[in-house]
Amino acid sequence: MLFRRTTVCAHGNGTRGYPAPFLRRKNGAGFTLMELLVVVSIALILLAVTLQGLVSLRRERVLDESVVRVVTLVGEARSLTLFSKNATEYGVHFTTSDVTRFTGATYSSENPDNVVTALPLHATISSIMLEGGGSDIVFDRLTGETDAFGTITLELSADPTRTRTITVSHVGLVEVQ
Repeated sequence: MLFRRTTVCAHGNGTRGYPAPFLRRKNGAGFTLMELLVVVSIALILLAVTLQGLVSLRRERVLDESVVRVVTLVGEARSLTLFSKNATEYGVHFTTSDVTRFTGATYSSENPDNVVTALPLHATISSIMLEGGGSDIVFDRLTGETDAFGTITLELSADPTRTRTITVSHVGLVEVQ
């Protein structure tokens, strides 16, 4: 038995063939080009707002990661000094793009024992305000104290209003603000 297949148009008048979906049909069904453009525009606006939030979140993560790197290196230098590893002092040297843990009472860029930790690409150290000036913190053996206490401020290169301040106290403890 053969069945005849019939096609019914969406607007129900029995004609074959379908008009383009962006043209308004006689009975009002379908969408106009203007309606589709409005819907696409709204979707693009929502996408832009969402992407801006994600970019902002990513920037905050970069700044937080930078703070963790600096705090870890300062804490590591203090711990190594307190444990008197190799019977010496340890310190930390700061530049705008990296932080270096060094061995001894003074920083030397040629020392092969230096541990250089680069900051993420979009984060920089914008301010180093240590007691006595300079950009080095050296911890005293047995006490872990330092004469070079103060603050180190990190900021995002793309948004200098987003900053984190790391405070190193005279007893060598680190606090993040």
